[in-house]
Amino acid sequence: MLDENATKAINDACGTDLSLMYLIELFYRFSTGKLTDSQLVQVIQMGSFFARNTLKLPLAADNLDHWLEAGGLQDPAQIMNYSLIEDQKVIIGTLVDEHYDVIVDGIKKRLLAPPGVEFPTSPATITGPFGHPIEVNPAESPLADGGEETLYYDSSTPTTTDSTSDLFNAVNAVHLVSQVQVKSEVLITGEWQVTIVDWQVWFWDSYDWNKEGQKVEIPLNLLGRLQADIARTIEDAMKRASIPSSVLQGITVTDAQMSQLEGKKIAMPDGSTKQPKAYPIYSNGSSSFDASTYGKDTVLTIPPP
Repeated sequence: MLDENATKAINDACGTDLSLMYLIELFYRFSTGKLTDSQLVQVIQMGSFFARNTLKLPLAADNLDHWLEAGGLQDPAQIMNYSLIEDQKVIIGTLVDEHYDVIVDGIKKRLLAPPGVEFPTSPATITGPFGHPIEVNPAESPLADGGEETLYYDSSTPTTTDSTSDLFNAVNAVHLVSQVQVKSEVLITGEWQVTIVDWQVWFWDSYDWNKEGQKVEIPLNLLGRLQADIARTIEDAMKRASIPSSVLQGITVTDAQMSQLEGKKIAMPDGSTKQPKAYPIYSNGSSSFDASTYGKDTVLTIPPP
């Protein structure tokens, strides 16, 4: 009865029907770094199930599950909704405090550049929504003569500072792309009036486990999900086997552990295979950004040199 009740609690938490003793052994070997590749995948799958169903982190679980399969997919890219980041304070801060200044500086450089100077200085490829490439070739800017131009800026930024959120655990940093359409007018004073006509924002990233020091902590608290008398009996049995009870309280997955699986084809006990591999993440569109909402000028008057 003890093992039956414990197994049910484990199944509810981790989505597996493994026996209590096997699970204890599995988690203990995980904590000591002595798992086979297939056993490590089993632990990752249990952690993903727990994250999805108990911690309510569906995006994080989706991306982790996708990583386990990506190596066997013809197109491994994961598409995420662009709206996930548009209202995040960190994202808005990056747009207001960094992207805006870079765009304004780019406008001024184009207006004040001597004839023959081209922007950008060399061909560039911008990663667009759905991963579609946007080619930008060097050309003289039309802004000085009163024209329109589209400027781009791509920088890395955290998505949120809330380490418990679904977004943070799914993709805690991204490449944030600004596509800014501007229009200039030459005033009779000799100054330029430049208007930000449209500003579109999207993101892309790479999901991988090759970053030094990266880790994910999953607080299972399995003993806390059992009746008190059952939990005490299990703890006593673990003590006699010199296994710390902490192995059932949570799992910490490190990049070193995940990297050892990268690129392999792993046979699982149920006959399936897993092929863990890093993959690109693309947003499924873009959102409009209005810098004036945050106290920034979107109509600029720029004097001549």
